[in-house]
Formats: sequence, structure tokens, C-alpha cells
Amino acid sequence: MGKVRTIFERETKLSPQQQRKLINWFKKQPLEAQVDIFKEQKNQFFILKNSDFNSENLLSIISFYIAMTKFYNLNNQIIGKNKTMRLQIKIQRHYKVQKAKVKREKLLNIWSKIQELKSNKYSFREIKIYIKQKHRFDVSHTYIQQIWQELENA
Repeated sequence: MGKVRTIFERETKLSPQQQRKLINWFKKQPLEAQVDIFKEQKNQFFILKNSDFNSENLLSIISFYIAMTKFYNLNNQIIGKNKTMRLQIKIQRHYKVQKAKVKREKLLNIWSKIQELKSNKYSFREIKIYIKQKHRFDVSHTYIQQIWQELENA
């Protein structure tokens, strides 16, 4: 391994595989992101130039790889958080759907009683109170009304 490669790897702490990965990632980025990376490369260039870095020849390429690494890590953090959030939302939706199915099944089990109460001019709020007292499960009057319209008015 040459002196140039040794200096490069020491400063960037990137293996050849990681370098290829960064270059491939950079190629896939939109032009606006590539411009931002080059702006960061310029900042890194002056940071390295002001430090006691002694190889002027490698300064541009090292600062470019450092800038790409910074943006690559930032991009992965954002994607990782979004994946986690999407998974949490998916789980919450699944839970809500399962919960709604259970409530629907319970309502359908006592549907004849709900029809009887409704024919006796009970409001959906009064039916809700009845279900809570007699069947010990809480359901909103609007959900009862929604199921009623779905089944009786269809």
C-alpha cells in the first residue's frame, strides 16, 4: 500500500469498500444534494488547511470524502427515524383496526337488543349507556350510529 493511500485512510478512516459505497451513493443523489456536499467539501478543505495537515496534494480529495461521509450519515439517520416512525404508525393502525373489529363483533352479538331499543325510540346515546351498564363494554354512540346506518339503512 502506497504512502498516499496510507495518508488518505488515516485521515478519512475509510476502507476502499466504504469509499466505493460513498461514491456510488453520491452518484445517486440529486444535483441539489451534490451541490450541498461540495459546499461542505469547501468548508472541510479550509478546516483541514488551517490545521497542521501537511499534504496539500490530498487535501481536496480528503475533504470531499469527509463531506460525503457527513451527508451520508445524516441521510441514514433521517431514513432510519422515518422507518421507525412508519413502523410505529403501522402498528398503531393495526391495533386500532383490531380494536374496532372486536367492538364491531360485540355489537353484532347484541344487535337484536340494539334494534329493540331503537324501535322503542332510544337514542344512540341511551343505547350506549345501556350497553355499558348491561354488557360492560364501552363504545361510542357515534360508532353505534355508524354501524346502524351501515346495516339498517343499506
